Amino acid sequence: MKINQLLFILLILFLQSTAFAEEKYLYLQGQSEYPVREYERNGNIMGMIPIGAKVKILRSGNDSVVVEYAPGKGKTVIGWISKRFLSKEKPVQIAFNQLNKTHESLMSEYNKIKQEDKVFKDKFNQMSSQLSDCNRKLSQMEAYKEKASQLDVAEKNQKELKRENELLKDRLKEIQIKVNALQSTKSYWIWGIILGALASFIGYYIGYWNMKKIRRVL
Repeated sequence: MKINQLLFILLILFLQSTAFAEEKYLYLQGQSEYPVREYERNGNIMGMIPIGAKVKILRSGNDSVVVEYAPGKGKTVIGWISKRFLSKEKPVQIAFNQLNKTHESLMSEYNKIKQEDKVFKDKFNQMSSQLSDCNRKLSQMEAYKEKASQLDVAEKNQKELKRENELLKDRLKEIQIKVNALQSTKSYWIWGIILGALASFIGYYIGYWNMKKIRRVL
């Protein structure tokens, strides 16, 4: 196994010395460190590359590349790693781009919510206006109802007063008839007294002259 590793390293060094392996640097992306393997897909792990590390591309395959990672202190890791873990942009730039996309998405959502809020406020104001108008009409209806109730009471009282007025008129007619009868009877009595007194006076006067004539004769 050690001989294979040595041959692999020698091969990589040879590729480095040729024009085929142009110097190119990429950055490791992702959520954790990734292993660099001896072979493209399988094989022993040659080392681990942390996130954000700058690696040198030695050779490019179909979906993997041979990278060289020198963390320092004389250590160098050479091996295969998947292309999907590498990017031309620095992690900070990628994070910034992601943050910018998130910001744009949030702003779009904010503007959408703001527009919906405006529509909601317009509808709320419209409904408030309709509610106020409804309350005003309800108050008017209550006032009309109160007036109608008062009119019903007034009409009832008017009918009662009209009935009492008719009764009073009938009573007044009865009283008027009785008064007329009394006045007629009183008139008869007065004329009777007057005529009786006149008859008595005439009788007395006739009697007086008759007595006077009788005395003359005697």
